[in-house]
This record gives sequence, structure tokens and C-alpha cells, in this order.
Amino acid sequence: MVAPTYAYTTATDTFAFNLGTAVVNVYNPAVTAIGGTKTLRRRPNASAFGYGAWVGDRDCQWLWNDVLAVQSKWFDPTENYTCAGGVIALDGTIEDRTPYEPVNAIDPSSPWDRVLVPNPDYACNTCYCAGCGGTPNSNPRQYYRCGNFPYFSAGVLSIVESTAPAASAPILGAPSTGGGYWYWVFDFKAFSQISWSYNRSVSSGLSAAHNAMSSAGIPPYDITNNQPRFGGRVVGGRALDANQEQQIIIRYVKQINCATDFEGSPITLTFDRIVPVGNPGETFVMSTYPSSVTITLS
Repeated sequence: MVAPTYAYTTATDTFAFNLGTAVVNVYNPAVTAIGGTKTLRRRPNASAFGYGAWVGDRDCQWLWNDVLAVQSKWFDPTENYTCAGGVIALDGTIEDRTPYEPVNAIDPSSPWDRVLVPNPDYACNTCYCAGCGGTPNSNPRQYYRCGNFPYFSAGVLSIVESTAPAASAPILGAPSTGGGYWYWVFDFKAFSQISWSYNRSVSSGLSAAHNAMSSAGIPPYDITNNQPRFGGRVVGGRALDANQEQQIIIRYVKQINCATDFEGSPITLTFDRIVPVGNPGETFVMSTYPSSVTITLS
């Protein structure tokens, strides 16, 4: 496969926003890692998990992926937070560790069942306020929260049943359990991550705001589109506003020829479509991508 390309990068930025300060870490995967020849590994069983793989009980799929993960710790007070004895103005904070590669615990070369390493920071899931009650899930704003954020590029090959092929791309209709036509389908995927914090002091008649990875619909967070909104500030090539780019699926398809496709010769799948993902505007804009990919069964 000739590697696709785009203009997005992993980047960090700290900038003034709405009478406050924002910190943003954008993690975009290296899409060129798939260039050349790669080995796709068949799913070993129906429960095996793979970044970029199709979920469900499909055993008949083959995967390659290039995965990194970020251990992150954040404190999200969501405005001022009250501890026992008074109101304390707390800042939202975000602390990301160096990205690492999660690997299969038994076979490090396998793209399946990669293991995420817990954040070793002692403050993870500890309570900020002395003697505070509840748990991290029932009262999250009292606790330092930690998470692992994987981002990746991947190629997954599967066999799909669908309806009769169209005369021109996209030839593949909606996947069906009774269409009667069978296809090779190869999807190249890229998926990104973002972490952030935002703090604004009381000023000019505005209330204070302190957020980090907030799950509440409080500016600058857009809960409808699951994105932090920072007025279109560009970090890593992404404009940080509603419907910012965060993933893509590029699909290649060939109708299966049972008489010839299983004899060991290379099989060429042609570009079928860019599959819509998420809300409009959330798909990466590619600079280049190949018109076809070639697979060889072994």
C-alpha cells in the first residue's frame, strides 16, 4: 500500500482564550506508518480486541495497527469547588506523560489485545479535599482523574456480505446478512485524541471557569459534539471548534472471485469511498491516499 498523507501532527499549545488560559495536547497518528508491505494478523478468537478492528464476533478479519497511548491525569473542578470549611478556587489541570506503545502481553508483535498500562501517578483517583466523601464516579470533581488515551492508524481486512455491486464506486452497498454477494473490504483508519484544560479568573463581569477534560456542557466544552471549543485555534493542524477533525476511514473493495482469489496470487482492491464518521466536519482531510491496495493471502 502506498502510504496516505495528511498535514496533521502531534502538538501541544498554551494560549490565551476568553480572558483565561487554555492548555491543549493534540495527538494525531502517523498515517505514513502503513506504507509499503505490512503483515495483517488474523483475529485469533471472537473476543480478541484490536484498535482499528471491527467489533463483534467477526473472526474472519485481519489487522495491522500502529498504536500509541498517553497516560493522562486531570483535575476538573468545574467552576469553583467547595471543600469543607469554605470555598477554594481551584484551577483545572491536565498532566500528560510521554506516549508509549501498548503491546500484547504474550506476543509483542501482535496487533490484537494490546494492554494499556495504568498511570503510576500516586494522585490518581485520590480526593483533593481532606476527608471528602463519595467515590471518583459519584463525585468526580473532588478527585484527580486518570485515563489512557490511545491513538492509532490501522488497516483491517474483512469479508463482507452485501447487495449486488454498483457499476462504479462506491460499489459496496450497506452490509447485509442476506445480500448474497461477497466482498473483500479493506479499511484504512486513523483515530486521534486530545486532552485539555482551561482556566479563567473572575473578570469583567464574567464568572470564573476552571475545566479540564470536563464531561459537563460548560464552555468551552461542546457536549453535543464531544469536543473542546477554543474559537478555532489551530493545534497540530486541527481547528479547535465544533466538528473538528479527529478520525477517518478510507475503504477499498473488491467482489470476491472464489475461482481465483484463493490461489495465492495478489488481489487488488480499488478505492471505494471515504466512510463518513461522526458529525460533519469530524473526518480528517487527506493530502493523498492510494487508488488501490494489494493483498496476498498466505
